[in-house]
Amino acid sequence: DKALMKKMAKADMFSKTLELKVDMKKVNLPVMSKWITGKITQLLGYEDDIVIGTAINFLEASADSARLDPRKLQLQLTGFLEKATRPFMEELWALLADAQACPGGIPAAFLEQKKEEMLAQQA
Repeated sequence: DKALMKKMAKADMFSKTLELKVDMKKVNLPVMSKWITGKITQLLGYEDDIVIGTAINFLEASADSARLDPRKLQLQLTGFLEKATRPFMEELWALLADAQACPGGIPAAFLEQKKEEMLAQQA
């Protein structure tokens, strides 16, 4: 894994977004799990429990760990998501970084989307 990680780093296959530090204790994991499930299903065109489980389990296991390395998750997902892995990781990591800074551990974009849905229902 270390050799592959170095090779991918040299080839600039990791987004700068992955350098953001994320404390999973501050993130609402059930909300993020729902997003991960939907996004991976959208990317693959079908629901794959193994790929979804890999991503969610990585984040769950990292909730207790002080050293969360998103590059490892990207490495694990590359075989499944192929070229879509980097954009997926960029979006996931940006959402996680936002979620840790928001009350309730939910990204601001999700809250805004929910507000819009509620306003549309009222109209």
